[in-house]
Amino acid sequence: MLKQLCQRLIASFSNVIDKLLSIKNFKKIYSRVTSSQQQVNIISNNSQKHYLEIAQEQIDENQITAKSLYVTSIKEEINVKYPPSPMVGAKGDGVTDDTAAIINIQKSAISLGVNNLYFPNGTYCVSDTITIDISKIRWEGSKVSIKYIGVEDVPIIKMISHGNISPYSQRTKAFSGFNIYGKGKEKNTGIHLEGTDSNNAVAHIALDANIHDVKYGVVFFSYTYLVEYTGDAWNCNTCIYMPNGGVDYGENIKLTGAYYNSDLAFGNDNNGGEFFVQASVDYNSRVAVINNGGKIFLKNSHIEFTTNSSIPIELHGDGAVFEMTGGTFITGGTTRPDYIVYCDAGNNGGAWFQNVFMGNLYTNTDFFANIVKGIVRIDNPSANTVPFIPRFVSNRSNKLIDGGFEKISVVDEIFISSDTKPIIDPLIGNNLSLVTDSTQFRSGFRSLKVTKFFGYGSNSHFCFSVPVSVYKKLNFKLYYKKTGTETGTVYVTPAFAKLIYDVNGVARIKNMIYQGSGTMLSFTTTAVDWTLIQSDVITVTTPSWASHYLIEVNMDWFKEGSLFFDDIFIGEI
Repeated sequence: MLKQLCQRLIASFSNVIDKLLSIKNFKKIYSRVTSSQQQVNIISNNSQKHYLEIAQEQIDENQITAKSLYVTSIKEEINVKYPPSPMVGAKGDGVTDDTAAIINIQKSAISLGVNNLYFPNGTYCVSDTITIDISKIRWEGSKVSIKYIGVEDVPIIKMISHGNISPYSQRTKAFSGFNIYGKGKEKNTGIHLEGTDSNNAVAHIALDANIHDVKYGVVFFSYTYLVEYTGDAWNCNTCIYMPNGGVDYGENIKLTGAYYNSDLAFGNDNNGGEFFVQASVDYNSRVAVINNGGKIFLKNSHIEFTTNSSIPIELHGDGAVFEMTGGTFITGGTTRPDYIVYCDAGNNGGAWFQNVFMGNLYTNTDFFANIVKGIVRIDNPSANTVPFIPRFVSNRSNKLIDGGFEKISVVDEIFISSDTKPIIDPLIGNNLSLVTDSTQFRSGFRSLKVTKFFGYGSNSHFCFSVPVSVYKKLNFKLYYKKTGTETGTVYVTPAFAKLIYDVNGVARIKNMIYQGSGTMLSFTTTAVDWTLIQSDVITVTTPSWASHYLIEVNMDWFKEGSLFFDDIFIGEI
């Protein structure tokens, strides 16, 4: 009798399974039971912890337009709103404190061998840190918000690992589909990652979450490496942060497909820390602050912000690096910082911008960077006109040896190019004299004194020149002063030129092409104090035939007398 009963039960159960398998376009749903879905049966096997769940679901139009039964293993996933008994579900109603419920469900899931928690649509309030052991469980959400309602300055989500994860495993999506909300940008961290030792590292994982209204969006600390974060962060004090003082962390942190909009996009205080970024960095007050030799590499990213008085990019410590390859770097607004980049990166660091479209990068100083130590380079910017690229890289990138004329004699390639008699000396001619002078100076103790001996209409040109590389962009600025009553007109015009040298070593212009119409200086009998002029013409790429970039000063229509020049800068981009 007992044998026949068992056979009928087995036959009945087999019939149910056959019906399930015969439904076309069948889709597994791992324990995602909504309020209308009922858990109707759980079968357990004493020898193995294996659970079967029969539930009911309304299939959407793209699937079967009828109600169907499905079977899934609870070992795969638990729905935190509707967990199996005796677990108590989280509410996700935006009011109830779900901290204890989520912690208890996660603990029970791990003890049952379940490796995934599913959060259906809702707002889950938490009042303390929720710690996730990424070696044992993953979180997946669907239009889910986690809202911090506590008062302590703690991480909202903390990720750890006690699972001895292989360092060569494939990346696992450990956390996805969440929006995390704090209570303002004065305190709290959205997600904090920290392993305990080299065998229990938070590594080889991917995270997908949007973070709002916290002091730090995502923090990477000890034994955290090979992590990819995909998500937005805004209204934070700092979107992405890597503090100093941890152990073995920061290798290959990838930040992809994100949008950052906060006070500071990236903060990196870890000497070995690396951020590899492909994201949109929009309207942050500052882009990056790097200390202790940290490193940030952006590729095909977009940086856009309204300029303000803060320096957008700061590098501190030997080996600090900010590198941007491709993409766009533009600003707007009327307030300008003194510099775009501050660099004190020692002998092994600096900022590099390669093949980047650069626009509206105006500064109060007209310099792109203030370099204390290190390198700042801009290679092949795709914008052509000066108003859309930084006019000068930095005062340390002056191609002139002595643009301030602090040496006793002229050492740069400065030469008379047109005179009333043949030129046999580059500095002393029939109508012009070029000498250093210690009576007038804008900075330091000397300037260049240029004296014309004959009156209006007499030939008198001289040039400041520097060698140039092919496919570079150049620009200049200089200061001039007139102490006497001399009158007339002087033209200052940049040009590219091919220079040759005669037997006396005097430079001769073999070929020259002017860059624009130049700047006209009209003098009356009134003295003129130190005044800045600088090129604002279209700056084209150096032609292949050019050997030098010139600033030609045409004094043909200036009356006899003297002008002084100081703090001359010629920069190459």
